[in-house]
Amino acid sequence: METNNPAENVIPIIKEYGKRVAAGESLSLLERVSIVLAKFSLKLANYNQYQIDALIKAGEIEWRFGRSVERQ
Repeated sequence: METNNPAENVIPIIKEYGKRVAAGESLSLLERVSIVLAKFSLKLANYNQYQIDALIKAGEIEWRFGRSVERQ
């Protein structure tokens, strides 16, 4: 689903990867790099970290530097 803001087109990608990691899957290097680039494009679109974390949140995971980190 495309939006008026091109950066928001990455939201479904972030959500899908978040669900896969929450289910215990490992992501390839290319997939991890795409998460980093997707987050960067959202930051350029003035999304704050709280908004990005809310999009990624699926089973208490958070993306930092392209890898998942379980929240304590």
